[in-house]
Order: sequence, then structure tokens, then C-alpha cells
Amino acid sequence: MYGARGFGAVDEIVRIPVIEYLLVGVLAALVGAGLRAAGLVRRRRPAGASQDEG
Repeated sequence: MYGARGFGAVDEIVRIPVIEYLLVGVLAALVGAGLRAAGLVRRRRPAGASQDEG
């Protein structure tokens, strides 16, 4: 593949997977933050409120 494109693009072998892993980490952090925020919202309900009320 790199014989036809030239060896100047060989850095893609490392760069592209690193970017993908970083994006997975960012996505996991966003999901975790959303779940943590949802947990905080659930804990702040008044003591007399039932779960059926939205």
C-alpha cells in the first residue's frame, strides 16, 4: 500500500489508531460524565417525591 503512495505517509500506521483510541476515551469520558450527572439529578429529588413523577 505505501509503495504506491510513497513512504511519506507511513506515519498513518501509528497516527490513525492513536486518534481512534483517543476518541474512544473522550466518548467514554462524556458518557461517564452524563451518567454521573444523571445520578446527581436522581439523588436531588425531594424526599416525598415518587419515582413515577417526572
